[in-house]
Amino acid sequence: MRSVYETDYQLLLATLKKARRDRRITQKAVADALNKPQSFVFKYESGERRLDVAEMVHIARLLGLEPLKLVKDMAKDIAPLPSDRKYGFRE
Repeated sequence: MRSVYETDYQLLLATLKKARRDRRITQKAVADALNKPQSFVFKYESGERRLDVAEMVHIARLLGLEPLKLVKDMAKDIAPLPSDRKYGFRE
């Protein structure tokens, strides 16, 4: 099942994957630091598995990213949903 947020989530995954590759860190090294199997990293990077917020924070920090800045930067690139205005969530 695809989500209305799929494109936005792919942006997060691409950012995490690029940070890992730019720092020449292997999937195995990330997995070892998280005490997870290498397949965990493969699955979230490929979109097969979704990350929860706590996992994203740990991974971002491992990759030298500031989690709050990562979210703020993503928020700039994410277009509002049509329902944001309809229901008064956004002015």
